[in-house]
Amino acid sequence: MTRPSSRTPTPSTSTATPGPHLAFGHGPHQCLGQNLARIELQVVFDTLFRRIPTIELAKPVSDLPFKDNVSVYGMYSLPVTW
Repeated sequence: MTRPSSRTPTPSTSTATPGPHLAFGHGPHQCLGQNLARIELQVVFDTLFRRIPTIELAKPVSDLPFKDNVSVYGMYSLPVTW
């Protein structure tokens, strides 16, 4: 269901401030899929490090390009070697 445009805040009247990342929320606005997402990440990383135990960053963390000008915080790339 789409909200009527008369009720949608414009950028000049909105009091929301952009955050550095998206999260699972808190309280009644908590993401219903957060537990599944956390389990999936645990399985992915456990499997990755078990199968490729020599994996490591190809660059120092200070040299990694972070996305800081978009709504979804993260890295543009994560170069690794093994």
